[in-house]
Amino acid sequence: MPSVLLAEADPFIRGVSEVSLKRAGFTVRSVGDGTEALQLLEDGLVDLVILDGLMPTMDGREVTTRINSDPTLHSTDVILLSSAGPPHEPIPGVTLALVKPVRPSSLFHTLHTLLPPTPPPPTATQPDPACLGQQLRRAPP
Repeated sequence: MPSVLLAEADPFIRGVSEVSLKRAGFTVRSVGDGTEALQLLEDGLVDLVILDGLMPTMDGREVTTRINSDPTLHSTDVILLSSAGPPHEPIPGVTLALVKPVRPSSLFHTLHTLLPPTPPPPTATQPDPACLGQQLRRAPP
């Protein structure tokens, strides 16, 4: 599953967004400020970062600047969410800037566009090829 880091200062918005993203099939790690976001990014890579533009300790623009300057992170897609309106100029390192409130369907469409597709899990009518190979190798009784 694609992995998303959600950094949102408002606990209510963060909670609702995290539940919605998980229901949409994403693995989600969420934090309340920019410093925590950078710590999680340093602990392990994620496929995409969603940043609140206005967070305590470090805002979304500063987090983006630091992501951009790190050779291991600079290719990470960043979506910046802002209630202050769209930025007047492009922000280096920001893949997309969205104005709050963001409709979940718009956000999910954007995420599915930016993130690589993942194959669906095997179903009862679609056997897992690895298991099928094991079944074929077994000697008959």
